[in-house]
Amino acid sequence: EEAVLAERGDEAAHLGFTGFRATVKDFLRTEAGLDVPKEEILITPGSRQAIFLFTHCLLKPGDAVGVEAPSYFYSLPVFQAAGVRLYALPMDAGGITLEGLEALADRRRIKMIFLNPMFQNPTGAVMSTARKKAALSFCAKAHIPIVEDDAYSLLAFSRNPDTTPLKALDSLGQVIHIGSLSSYAGRNLRAGWLIAPRGVVNTLAGARHMMDAGLS
Repeated sequence: EEAVLAERGDEAAHLGFTGFRATVKDFLRTEAGLDVPKEEILITPGSRQAIFLFTHCLLKPGDAVGVEAPSYFYSLPVFQAAGVRLYALPMDAGGITLEGLEALADRRRIKMIFLNPMFQNPTGAVMSTARKKAALSFCAKAHIPIVEDDAYSLLAFSRNPDTTPLKALDSLGQVIHIGSLSSYAGRNLRAGWLIAPRGVVNTLAGARHMMDAGLS
């Protein structure tokens, strides 16, 4: 598909099938209140490849990364393979605490934090809008990018609790948002996406293309 689109003159063909990107764009606007241009959407085979791309393209060995404690991020070998150092972000029933985030940033030079703010795995915690805004504000001042893994927000049975993604509150382009269909439709459907500023998306798209030379 990418080769055909490139021949037709689609400058963004390297980001994934145009029709699927358009569908993801419409889906995010309708379901998450997140309106982003197609040029900021990169199609991936799922969230795990997205995390691999972040750790190998945006980080370097020895970089310090904050992850929720407890979190499934600890079990992902992609962090160890990249030589990234993981540090715990303390949590309570409402997700990561601002005090814990501030304390970690005081102790370590954190390059990025990875969050699962809606129905967090394994606790099921949902961050409130107020806490999301506080975390965004602090990370903006500290120049810490946030990777938001939104794997489960569609599992909500109602609008309470609020499952608005961090990315929808992000006015500075500091949040990289990733999503996947696998959590909803089964592990055999390998289709996902990430949302990021265009420069970041193009960098990751180039690396992804070298890895798999095209998507299903």
